Amino acid sequence: MYSKSKAKARKNEEIDLQNKANELRLKAERNTSDKSILNELFATNLRFEKLLQYKTKGAILRSKARWFEHGERNTKYFIVHSS
Repeated sequence: MYSKSKAKARKNEEIDLQNKANELRLKAERNTSDKSILNELFATNLRFEKLLQYKTKGAILRSKARWFEHGERNTKYFIVHSS
């Protein structure tokens, strides 16, 4: 139950950050000389990116676990070859 509540809180935070970023973009377009709006937009976008990184790390971890359960190796999917 604890994990579900945390996941729901993260999802709500993601939605709130998207809405706030959209509002700040509109304000920044209307008032281009206000640096505080741009700073707040930057901070909001940074927090949103951190949230997306957290979700991405979780997806990678689940994928690794799934590969391990089936006895296969997943390294060729996560390693970029420089040929």
